[in-house]
Amino acid sequence: MTNLPARTRRPRRVRALLFALGALLAAATVLLGAVPADAHAVLVRSSPVDGSRLAAAPARVVLTFDEPVQLVDGMTRAFSSSGTRVDTGDISRSGGDTQVVVPLTPDLPRGSYTVSWRVISADTHVVSGSISFGVQQDAASAAATGSAAPTSLDVVAQTATGLGYVGVVLALGVALLARLLWPDTWRRRRVRLLVRAGGAALLVGALVDLLLQGPRADETGWHGVLRLDGLGETLAGSYGQLLVARIVLAAVGVVLARSLARRAGFAAYSVAQFGVLVTIALAGHAGVGADVVLAATAAVAHLAAMAAWAGGLLLLLVAVLPGVTGAPDLDRLRLGTWSIIAFVSVAVLVVSGEYQAWREVQPVASLWSTPYGVTLLVKLAFVAIALAGALAAQRMVARRRSGAGADAASVSVVRVRRSLRIEAVAVAAAIVVTSVLTALPPASGTYGPAATVTAPVGDTGATAVAELSTTRHGPLVITVHVTDRNGTRVDPELVTGVLSSPDNGVAGIDVTLTHDGASWVSTDAVVPIAGAWTLQLTVTIDQAHAYATATTFRAW
Repeated sequence: MTNLPARTRRPRRVRALLFALGALLAAATVLLGAVPADAHAVLVRSSPVDGSRLAAAPARVVLTFDEPVQLVDGMTRAFSSSGTRVDTGDISRSGGDTQVVVPLTPDLPRGSYTVSWRVISADTHVVSGSISFGVQQDAASAAATGSAAPTSLDVVAQTATGLGYVGVVLALGVALLARLLWPDTWRRRRVRLLVRAGGAALLVGALVDLLLQGPRADETGWHGVLRLDGLGETLAGSYGQLLVARIVLAAVGVVLARSLARRAGFAAYSVAQFGVLVTIALAGHAGVGADVVLAATAAVAHLAAMAAWAGGLLLLLVAVLPGVTGAPDLDRLRLGTWSIIAFVSVAVLVVSGEYQAWREVQPVASLWSTPYGVTLLVKLAFVAIALAGALAAQRMVARRRSGAGADAASVSVVRVRRSLRIEAVAVAAAIVVTSVLTALPPASGTYGPAATVTAPVGDTGATAVAELSTTRHGPLVITVHVTDRNGTRVDPELVTGVLSSPDNGVAGIDVTLTHDGASWVSTDAVVPIAGAWTLQLTVTIDQAHAYATATTFRAW
């Protein structure tokens, strides 16, 4: 078979790499389409309590969440059972933006009422739900709190996030390595095009995210995008302002990329790209919760290290290695210096990643029992594959330096290329998985497996068994049944419950339990705060025998 000329093979290799990158982005789109649009803010209590029956009409409804939320214009309302609006429209926030206050029209008549809400959590995810209460009658059932299945807008928005990560690699990683380590490559048109494509990816990704944020929150679809629905509300919030800053900095970077060959232009370009990293960090999980400064610093370091590692690999494969024809050329590639840069990048990735994992993956069990934790494990697997490829390439270069034979040296050129390709594909896959991670709530924000706790019923030998639908703080369903000493279910006359948490200063929250067959099921139980909780039960077997008992559990 006739060998293809080098000039023919090289473009094909470049096209193959670009095709692989495109395939990974397509895979990310598919994965993002399967990711539920999980919300991060949790309703921990309401006044009135969901499902309560009131003797008199309340003046307002207060919804309390576990983190600050942003209102979606016109999406929090109160209705009567006939569909008539009964709120005044003056919806506001209080309590450090963790409470939503819904004023009601005065003197509501007897009836059942529902308050529906749709808000944006601190990390931009949308959460919705409703509660109900009755005035002088029982309340109608309200829809469960949660979030809708991902829409096409959600998929496009998250794909834009992934595009932003690609932009960071190209605009920052490729540019810095081309300027500092392999300056000769900057004269090549393909390298300059990669850097400009990175700047364009940052611009497009941020602009798409900005335009889609409002329609996603308002659920107005693509027509809402054309009408710029919610743009004003988005720009008024911190997330929208960070996106605007990113757009401006990315645009500045596109302009400054033309002067990267000059020292002043390179310095200004680096500052602009650093600013882009800061906006990405603050707009993500690092910008929410405690220790924001430290978390954002770790996120910026993580992004910069990722860009350096991935950008250097891409530059090697696209612009550096295609010019290598034999072992002597391999010695001029400064692979020793690149190995140091790659090692430092990996070290920064590990340290910053460990901190981010400690912050967002708690407890350890959430690493394999939540979508975020499992996805993080997948990312770590790809990083491990990339490290194996890097180690193989480094050993081959070391053998060349040690004076191996000419034949072995020639073979090492081929093997170095192969190892670097494996490393590059694995790093690209890790970046794709990272974009999926941004669509998921942190493991520490969703962990709360169902649990079953028991308590003895006096000295009768009977046991009260309480099944908790979740151990995540917030609403939960508690199902209690009683078994005798032989494990046979008995049907007590009455079961009442109280939740308390001395560590959190909560003296007692009454739990209403209703009879359902041989079990007693809660109707409005809420654990408002994470921590150690005690469930106190009073089990009345018959009119002559009642027993108080208690059991404990951990709420996350």
